[in-house]
Amino acid sequence: MNVDKISELNVCPFCNSDLSENSHRCIKCGAEKVRGHINSRERRKINILRTLLILVLGIYFYYFYPLSGSFLFAASLVAISFILSMFIPHYIFKLKNRQNIIWKRKNIPL
Repeated sequence: MNVDKISELNVCPFCNSDLSENSHRCIKCGAEKVRGHINSRERRKINILRTLLILVLGIYFYYFYPLSGSFLFAASLVAISFILSMFIPHYIFKLKNRQNIIWKRKNIPL
């Protein structure tokens, strides 16, 4: 029973060609093994988390940051906060899904 699972893992799911034991790409069809795949449901959660982070940061900077401070400092804080709110949720879900492995084939335009 264990041998069947091993042989299933060494076959391309798209073209059923045999693959070497440690291959991450099919030679015949170009399918790739993707580690840490984030599905559409998880991507939706990432977008919601990004939106909430940006909203909270916007409210914080609007109400709690003194207006008499340096504009350059405030602008750099807002820019850094915005950049972090874009990348941190993605990396959190990437780490969460690091064991999620799928095979993916790129669409070839005709």
